[in-house]
Amino acid sequence: MVNLHDDFLKRMKILLENDYCKFLESLNDNPAVGIRINTLLVKNPDIVVNSLPFKMKRLDFLQYGFRLIEKYDGLGKLPAHHAGAFYVQDPSAMTAVCALDPQPGDRVLDLCAAPGGKSTQIAACLNGEGLLVANEIKKARVNDLISNLERMGVKNAVVFSKTPSDLISNYREYFDKVLVDAPCSCEGMFRKNPHAVCQWSAKYSNSCAVRQKDIMHAAAKAVRPGGTLVYSTCTFSVEEDEEVVRDFLEKNNDFVLEPIEINFGSPSTLKQIMPKARYMRRIFPYQGGEGHFVAKLKRKGNLRIDCALFNDFVQIDSFNEFWVQTFDMPVPKVARFGDNVMIVPKDMPKVNRALRVGILAGSIKNNRFIPKHHLFKCDMKLKEDRVLNLSFDDDRVVGFLKGEEIPCSLKGYLGVKVSGIPLGFGKGSNGKLKNHYPKGLRLV
Repeated sequence: MVNLHDDFLKRMKILLENDYCKFLESLNDNPAVGIRINTLLVKNPDIVVNSLPFKMKRLDFLQYGFRLIEKYDGLGKLPAHHAGAFYVQDPSAMTAVCALDPQPGDRVLDLCAAPGGKSTQIAACLNGEGLLVANEIKKARVNDLISNLERMGVKNAVVFSKTPSDLISNYREYFDKVLVDAPCSCEGMFRKNPHAVCQWSAKYSNSCAVRQKDIMHAAAKAVRPGGTLVYSTCTFSVEEDEEVVRDFLEKNNDFVLEPIEINFGSPSTLKQIMPKARYMRRIFPYQGGEGHFVAKLKRKGNLRIDCALFNDFVQIDSFNEFWVQTFDMPVPKVARFGDNVMIVPKDMPKVNRALRVGILAGSIKNNRFIPKHHLFKCDMKLKEDRVLNLSFDDDRVVGFLKGEEIPCSLKGYLGVKVSGIPLGFGKGSNGKLKNHYPKGLRLV
């Protein structure tokens, strides 16, 4: 068992009472590992599920969420993972988006988004309709967020790296749904992250709570009347969980706590903090996940406010020519940010200093359009002679993921698909496909 601080154990004994011994025993078990099938790219999830080389159990609260029931090394090296067919995620971490319940057409803000597990889950719920704004204040983590959005084929996300107050100043009362998966003391990650154990202290937990309260008060301004705000952490700390929610409700009387209809974990029992504490949900390691806390808040009223829409579209002849040659779809509206060409989500508001807007289609060099990986990771209809279809057991799949040239009789820029799922792209010439799979993603 991990060597835990005495102060932490005392807190857990008070919190868990009769379940304390069960909690201690669970810390000897392997961390919970789950996967979520990406319905944005996978049209028949059962085929992917049946093809994966490990045993798993379906989660009761999420149709295509699973918990592995045996250890499997190398999940990230599987071709299905590279293709974005699934996302590796702790089962308890999937509950926050289930509580948020995004629907196609919603405007959703994920305020603390990296590395992207919850953002990609939101995107799957939106199914390409509506808008996802994903923000990560730590610039060192933004690349992971963008990479995961690309891998999962997300088309309608805008990515920022701003402070919550700076971001929300441009989107007051704009969002139907807001998720705050707050940075925390990570007590729920002790089984899988020794660094979280080393950095823990009561003082650190209290400092996290101060920051969480600030984030939540900023987030409140982004929620439209009638909208939903979900607060989640991966910690057990009462100061960072129930106390943050209580502080929020005391200072924002136009929000009310709502019950969470998820049969996973257990209701909060801290009635002394709030009479409706049972509406909030806690998950402990002995319940099938790692550790999580989720609270759902509803803003009173019913009003949807519009912002000025983005309209800085441009015509790029080389892009239009490429598109007509490659895709069997109408030419989309695009914007140019420096040398980058991006396909802008429908009905997107004006943006300021965004890092990614919709799909990074490519770049302009010497008046030529050069396509990028993200364009071929999204599920869009290619012309029949511009797609190379492979099966998972085709040796060319692994070769492509390693960055090798592979045999191919087609010519020009081609989308590479594996069992119908977009994998990347290359350029066909002289019986071979020149590989354009990003170097940083390749198998070694």
